[in-house]
Amino acid sequence: SIRVSGERAATGQHSLKVTDSATLQPSWQPHFYYEPHITLGRVRESFDVWIETNAQFVTEWRDSGAYPQNIGPSLRFDGNGNVSAGDKLLAKVPSRHWVHVEIQAPLGKNAARVFQLTLTPEGEERKVFSELRMSGKQFSELHWLGFSSTAEADTAFYLDNLCIQRLEK
Repeated sequence: SIRVSGERAATGQHSLKVTDSATLQPSWQPHFYYEPHITLGRVRESFDVWIETNAQFVTEWRDSGAYPQNIGPSLRFDGNGNVSAGDKLLAKVPSRHWVHVEIQAPLGKNAARVFQLTLTPEGEERKVFSELRMSGKQFSELHWLGFSSTAEADTAFYLDNLCIQRLEK
């Protein structure tokens, strides 16, 4: 299920709780997405996440082209706290703590095909990863930004303070 919850929040009193189940199929369910339709400029996605034990999820940007060539920035959070982009392990974040995540990328036909990730676990120094490669060869516009729970376990993660914004034209 995906619902507003008062169980925990990074700020305020509520967050979005994404609950997965060992029996739910296909494995990328539950999921939700936004359709921002931003075609040019630099864009930032930011959010806070609380990851329960064994929770796994992906956040991904896509344009309107054919999958998987349309994939832009894509991050995977696995059940052990590992954060990866593509096949590259970037960091380990603690479960059962808030982690602030920021993804920035340029859009447009002639934009660089790289993105930047900043991870700031609660009470720790921020970690910045630059020049991360996008896997889709044709990504240039942001038409779909989604979150998919990929755990095959009874678990959950919480999202708070989600923001999608164009920083410059």
